[in-house]
Amino acid sequence: MEYLMIPLGVVCVGLSVGTLLYLRAGPGDLSPSSSPRSKFLVEVEESDLECVSSPRHHRRGSSKKFNMYTRRSSSGGSTKSPFTIKLSEVNSKVKAKIATPLSKLPVFIDLPRLATRTSVCGIALSSKKQLASRELLVRACEMVEGKERSALLSTFLESKEATAAEDRLWMEAAFEEVIGTDSPTARVLKCVNQSVIMPAATEIKLYMYHMTGKPSKDSREKDGWRVTIAKRGEGYQVTHSREEVAFDESFKFSWKLKIELGEKGLVRGVNLKTEEAVFLKEMEVGKKQALCRKLSRMCKG
Repeated sequence: MEYLMIPLGVVCVGLSVGTLLYLRAGPGDLSPSSSPRSKFLVEVEESDLECVSSPRHHRRGSSKKFNMYTRRSSSGGSTKSPFTIKLSEVNSKVKAKIATPLSKLPVFIDLPRLATRTSVCGIALSSKKQLASRELLVRACEMVEGKERSALLSTFLESKEATAAEDRLWMEAAFEEVIGTDSPTARVLKCVNQSVIMPAATEIKLYMYHMTGKPSKDSREKDGWRVTIAKRGEGYQVTHSREEVAFDESFKFSWKLKIELGEKGLVRGVNLKTEEAVFLKEMEVGKKQALCRKLSRMCKG
């Protein structure tokens, strides 16, 4: 018996780097002309879910039956109840990610990557990555801590060379020397990174797998992932808007993760919700209605 271990991203785009897919295959399944159709177990980082294949994934000739999803109970066993997204658990995990020290989050990598997809107080940033990254820091700092503080930051950034190879270096320096690593501005900008939305993205993809038999895919469109940072009363709101596409590309839908922050940038609440589906291929009316009902129940747990 041989074991293969491959990143789950090959099968389920968008899940965390730490997520792995384990395939257990016999020698006959490893030939170049055939792909493994054996039992598999998905282990999701920080998740209480385990997934085993449906009958169509099992080797031909086997009569053993598999449940698509089981949820582990507190005693370590599992139940056969339908898969649902537990919003309270998602919210707790998102809050835990935001509470993680800045140095342990991929903020310095993701801020430059997401800057061109981000708007601050309704103003879209530059389409050029290096310029957008700097605009993001300055505008966020002005929104949270005022013009005087943002002017200091702007002056500091002007002294740093803007090259893609040095994005991380000058951004780290900006936080350490001007913004601070635990300032109100830093707490708001900590919400703009992939690990913060991963608890929600993971649950949604697992829900889609349960619902359709295949995981959904991240949209590769320009608006497939947008981030908005806005002032809300005395506090702030960071919203991640993501678009998911069905594996067979028959429909797509959007979901939003809203993070509410207080005046000092401390998390007050997290809200996850889905938007209405858009059908990309012809589909029977009854099937459309059934899909819409299931999608509407996705974030009701």
